[in-house]
This record gives sequence, structure tokens and C-alpha cells, in this order.
Amino acid sequence: MAPATVHPSAHGLLLEPHGPEQQRLQAALERLGLEVTVSGSVEEAELVLESEPISIIIADYDLFVLRHEPRFTFNVPVMVVTESPALPPAHAAAINAGAELVLDVASFAQPPVLKHYVDALTRGFARQREPVPERSSVGEAFALPAPELQDESGRLDARRVADFLDVPLKTLVTGLADERAYKAVFKTPNGTTAQTILQPVFNIIATLRRGFAGDRSAVLRWLRTPRPELRGQVPLDVMLKPGQIRAVSALVSQAWLGIPD
Repeated sequence: MAPATVHPSAHGLLLEPHGPEQQRLQAALERLGLEVTVSGSVEEAELVLESEPISIIIADYDLFVLRHEPRFTFNVPVMVVTESPALPPAHAAAINAGAELVLDVASFAQPPVLKHYVDALTRGFARQREPVPERSSVGEAFALPAPELQDESGRLDARRVADFLDVPLKTLVTGLADERAYKAVFKTPNGTTAQTILQPVFNIIATLRRGFAGDRSAVLRWLRTPRPELRGQVPLDVMLKPGQIRAVSALVSQAWLGIPD
């Protein structure tokens, strides 16, 4: 089978500090047939954008989010690469800085997944840039109250989250963490351990709830429908496999931002 390739005219700008990681990401993009220009700083990237026909920016989280003081809106889609896309502060900060998508760096080792996101971003960017009335940001979606998931103090309650997803508490917690965490959460379902392991799940549910106008049945239907982006797997099943929830977080953010399949 021939390797997957992106549109032959696509030209990517890789914003990544020089080093082994830059070389690895560049090689992954070039294997897809993407012409790549590399920049080691935001300032250099801005000069490249003025002189070359860039289709997409693939940016290191630290360079794009932490060191970038936006002086203008990029006229091309931005994919931010990080090792922790499921963490709400990292995710919301990247989106607020102007990114369209936050992607796990591990996706670069999976050509079909990487191709899907590059194609989706470049195809859907023009429509995404059109203003949508009264549309909240991903960060605002994370901040929404969810009484069916939280106790009276606003802390996530593991039993309520399990009930919402219609899965056993032990299945939920051991899938996200391990048996030791389950013992702690079983004893204190709204404790510190529960807050840590449930936050990525809350991000996913909160975003889907907002997208489906609070309709729990629609959220569950989405989570239980096999997705080609997950190689035909069901999002809920993937979420409950150790270390796999990032893939679902990235997929949900893509859907929230209106990027087409």
C-alpha cells in the first residue's frame, strides 16, 4: 500500500527549536509529501509567512504559546504540538493564542492520523475563520458548570461522572489510572486524586455538552460511535484505555472548532 500523502501543493512551516525533535517532526511531515520550511523562532516565522506561500503552521507549544506575543492574526491554520494536549490550561492557552488544533506529538508517528489532521485543517480553515455568532471558545467550554458531574462545591465527583457515562466506577478509574487510584477515588470520589484523573474526561464531556446543547443522549451517542480517526474504535473505549485519552481530546477539539472530517 502506498504511503498516505497530503495535497501536493501543501507547504508547511514548522516552528520548532533546532534539535532532534525538529528533525523528527520535519521528516514525518515530508514523508506525507508536505513541503516544509523550518523556523526556530516566531520572528523568523513571521518573515517566512511574508515571503512564502505557507498552507499550515505546525508549532511547538513553548514557542507559539509561551513566547509568542500576537501582533496579528495568522492567515493560515496553526497546529500546536505538545505532549499534554488533554490538560485544560495547555489546551485553552494554545487555542486562545490563535491555534486551530492542539495535537499530541505522538501522532507524528502515525502517518494516517497526521495526514487526517493536516488535510482537515487546510480544507476547513477558510470556513473556520468565518465569524460564528455567540460561539464560545474551547477554554470557555471547559469552564462551564456541570452539576451532573460536580458536587455542591463544584468539585468533580467520580461517581457522577461514571453515572453520566453509564460505566462502572471501577472501569472508569482503572481505565484512566490504576487500581491504587481506584481505591482512593472509591473512598473519596470528590478528592484530589479524582480531580487529577477526571479533568481530561470533564474537558471532553463539557465540550460535547456545549456542542450538543446539553443533550446527554447526544453526547453518549457521539462517544459510542466508532470513528475513522480512531481507526474505527469507539471514543469511549479509547478514553478508558491507559494513556489513550489524548487522542479523544484532540478529536473533540477538532469537532468543536468546526474542522470537517
